[in-house]
Amino acid sequence: MKQIRKRLTYANVMSSIAVFLVLGGATALAANQLAKNSVGPNQLKKSAVTTAKIKNDAVTGPKIKEQSLGAVPNASNASNAAALGGFPAADYLKTSGVQAFGAISSSTISGFTSKNFTPVIAKSFSVPANGLLFIVGSVTVADDGSIIGGNELYFRFRLDSTNVSNDNYYHGITAGNGGEELAQTGAGSAVIPVTAGAHTVFIDAREEGTGSYFFGRDLSILFVPGGSGVPIPVPGQF
Repeated sequence: MKQIRKRLTYANVMSSIAVFLVLGGATALAANQLAKNSVGPNQLKKSAVTTAKIKNDAVTGPKIKEQSLGAVPNASNASNAAALGGFPAADYLKTSGVQAFGAISSSTISGFTSKNFTPVIAKSFSVPANGLLFIVGSVTVADDGSIIGGNELYFRFRLDSTNVSNDNYYHGITAGNGGEELAQTGAGSAVIPVTAGAHTVFIDAREEGTGSYFFGRDLSILFVPGGSGVPIPVPGQF
């Protein structure tokens, strides 16, 4: 029998080498796996891991050790959860807790001769809670020259139907005598308790002389929820 020898071609040689490299490389990779925790920030190139390269749910709660985040305080148990600067919320005043009201008039009143206290200016308002009113008011008058004799005007504050003072001579102005038209201004103030709801503050005036001529009058009212005031009516001296 004739023996047939087959020559090795270049393709045969290269195929054999490729098979050897593949088998040898796989063995090397299997024998040289990365050690646990051997890859960290120092081994990764900048921007090597991005959001786009991380699969959804790749890192979930169970895969993160509880100790890695440290102790996270419960907000409801935090020492300052119900306080601000160490003070409870009730110690702070809301914006609506302080309110200011005012009224002003420059319209004239001539021939004022009322012997009883009569309103010459008023301001209505509403307050959100029990508290105190700080009231400041003034009137400017002169002797009414059309009436013979001098004027002698007295005025006082009133909250709703209650006088701040029952004194008929609470505040007084004598602006002239016998037709002398010299304007004078009288002012007063008071701090009085008030309850929540709607109220009206008045300046009432009365004439003891022959007649007064009003130029202007004004009221300024400040509401605050705390402090101390004078219970009304204040007893009069006369």
